[in-house]
Amino acid sequence: MTGGAHVSRTLPEEWRIPQPERVRLDPKRDFLVVVDLQKEYCHPSGRKYLESSREIVPNVIRVLEAFRSKGAKILFTAIYFDPEDPRFRGLESRLYPRKGEWGFELIEELAVQPGEIVVEKDCYDPFLSSNIDEVLRSNGLSPHTSTAVVTGAVTTTCVYHTVSGLFHRGYRVVVPVDCVADRTPAAQLFGLWKFVTLYNVKLTKSDMIELV
Repeated sequence: MTGGAHVSRTLPEEWRIPQPERVRLDPKRDFLVVVDLQKEYCHPSGRKYLESSREIVPNVIRVLEAFRSKGAKILFTAIYFDPEDPRFRGLESRLYPRKGEWGFELIEELAVQPGEIVVEKDCYDPFLSSNIDEVLRSNGLSPHTSTAVVTGAVTTTCVYHTVSGLFHRGYRVVVPVDCVADRTPAAQLFGLWKFVTLYNVKLTKSDMIELV
């Protein structure tokens, strides 16, 4: 399994990270981010299908339902690539999903509700390639006050850039280890270690989040 449910057991000694802990959140102030759970990555027919992204879906839905039950803010990101984008020259075979194609769609299980936010981006970093900063602020989500719970895929790519962007703008960040996925166990573990050591992330699990 390349998810994060058993992270510490296989870490090299220098990569040791804290065990997941319970967190209490305020639904009026804190929010959920679901990163790039699109058909391209989560459906077996996707060109960039990632089995571990499929494995985390039930856990993400558990967190999603908890936030919905409290009327908390929820934001989804969806990545697309432009094959003519000069930033990705030489990586053409990896430039999927593309906007308007089947693989760009969020998976049906997420069942995005009215009032929930979907942010489209054309690179890994949503703060570089979308209006996410403005969207957060306009929805009353404030740096140095609000905590973001970040879920999705891929841990060392789009989840990483999302966590980094939130941290650098003053948001506190929580990551449920069973709600993020990467392509190898080593990448997953390294990503979680970087979250903790660089971005002061608190690690938790999908069944250890309480909204009060």
